[in-house]
Amino acid sequence: MRINQNPGFSTPDHVAVRVHNADTVTIPVGAPMVLKMNGTNDGVDVVLPSTSGALNLIIGLLFGVCTKAIAVGGYGEGIVYGLTNSIQLIRQTRASSTNVWASEAARSVGEFLTVDTVNNGFLTTPSSYLAVTASTATAAATIPFNPIAVMGQTLASYASSASTSTDTRTAITAMVKSFVSLM
Repeated sequence: MRINQNPGFSTPDHVAVRVHNADTVTIPVGAPMVLKMNGTNDGVDVVLPSTSGALNLIIGLLFGVCTKAIAVGGYGEGIVYGLTNSIQLIRQTRASSTNVWASEAARSVGEFLTVDTVNNGFLTTPSSYLAVTASTATAAATIPFNPIAVMGQTLASYASSASTSTDTRTAITAMVKSFVSLM
């Protein structure tokens, strides 16, 4: 673990962890990384969420946001706490490249981010979805959920657009500034 503390106050502090890409593909910058717990290099080996399997593994073993692309078998770092300018935000998806892109509302500072397990990025999530309801025999209470990351910038809305033969994407992404809080 590396804790970056700048005495000159020129850049924000952050905490990073050293990781080893144990996946079969390159881990791109801004992607969430999940620990691969298999008895070999536990605590260092990471894979993408789509590789790791069950949702409880992804949530429980989330181990940072990739700071630079890491080739298969390579070493790199993941931000686990602090500000990063590079979180891969999945703004929108569509089933196939022939579907129309729907419009999207503007995004604002402070929106909660959760892991997109299909596209190996992050999604904005309404805060109403991130509360856990605890109930007892006498009362029910809503317990606020601590987000793993929040938006650190605003993004403009965009209008819907028709499908074209040159746009074969099935996801619209953006690199955004965010505050990560995995510790």
